[in-house]
Amino acid sequence: MALRETIRGPVSESWSPVLAGVPRELWEQLRVAGRRLLLLDYDGTLAPFHVHRDRAQVPPRVARLVRALAQSRRTSLALISGRPIEELERLLGDRDLGVHWIGEHGWEERAPRGEIRRHAMSDEAREGLEGAWKAIGARGLHSRIERKRTGLVLHTRGLFPDADLALRRAAEGVWLPWTERAPLRLDPIHGGLELRAEGRDKGRAALDLHRRSAELTMIVYVGDDESDEDAFRALADLGYGIRVGRDDTPTQARGRLPKPEAMDEFLSRWLDSESMADPADEERE
Repeated sequence: MALRETIRGPVSESWSPVLAGVPRELWEQLRVAGRRLLLLDYDGTLAPFHVHRDRAQVPPRVARLVRALAQSRRTSLALISGRPIEELERLLGDRDLGVHWIGEHGWEERAPRGEIRRHAMSDEAREGLEGAWKAIGARGLHSRIERKRTGLVLHTRGLFPDADLALRRAAEGVWLPWTERAPLRLDPIHGGLELRAEGRDKGRAALDLHRRSAELTMIVYVGDDESDEDAFRALADLGYGIRVGRDDTPTQARGRLPKPEAMDEFLSRWLDSESMADPADEERE
């Protein structure tokens, strides 16, 4: 029995309304593409948002599809996030999934079954983050801040709108001056605000992986947040960006999915394409 049938059942040629925002030419190209690179963001894409970040889990059916794609002969799979890689591995419960891991917006990488590589950050950025950490602590906000190697994140998910806005404004007032003192950038995110080092981002990480991928004929990136716009811009002339979410936020992506739950249909259809490849391509492999 084909791998896709163990996950979803036989291939369906019907067009799902959930996928209406995905360009049809993506599927047409996918059917004839040789080697494909698929990059998937974690929070808000693979895993629906959760008030408690450590409970943001990938739904079981989507997790099975991810594992199936990780075994694919045609698709190279990368999981990308602002989270550290070790945190992603813990959430997915599988360090040896067989995918390329990209953490902290590209500052960390781990090849399939390799070791984590951490890119060096400038002294100026490191000192700036230290200063910004102390400054936000002086406002009594440490309990709301996630401290990473290359960034600081204010988390406001679960708060009432007025409290959310007040905290964002307070953090922005503290952190914005640090973007002028050090090579740091301040970005809004779903459920918060992030101050992080410049020099690496999801776009650069995606391009680096694209360059290192042998005989690649197609690249697709799926993400939901402002940090994913870096990748959509970087890959605009190389492949497809797909933004997840119902909001009307302007995007550089070429397509949309309405919500994280749509990843079930998207990944299923991707797996279906594995069985529709050109026989000539199969012979060349």
